[in-house]
Amino acid sequence: MDYRISERAMVTSCAVGILIVMLGNRRQSLMMSAVGAAVMVLGILQALVFYKCPHCKKRFKIGSRRPSVCPYCGAKLEDDQPAEQKTQTSTEQIEPPTEEKPE
Repeated sequence: MDYRISERAMVTSCAVGILIVMLGNRRQSLMMSAVGAAVMVLGILQALVFYKCPHCKKRFKIGSRRPSVCPYCGAKLEDDQPAEQKTQTSTEQIEPPTEEKPE
């Protein structure tokens, strides 16, 4: 799993888990609160497994901002554009549109 997806999954699961816990407390449902806590724990556990550098495989710190350069190996981690957009843009730059003139 990509480290960016792992980070988003962790943040989302923690936010959803907090909402479920709050709703469970509001309704005085111990089971709903336990489910919310479990969702948060699962999100953090998956981050412990997958939130790491794709080059050196060392884990990033879970409460810090997503790094643009690996703090351990120094490899660049993020690009401004996703790979799909890059290939389309580079292809467009290499092959400019040609206009055919009628003879």
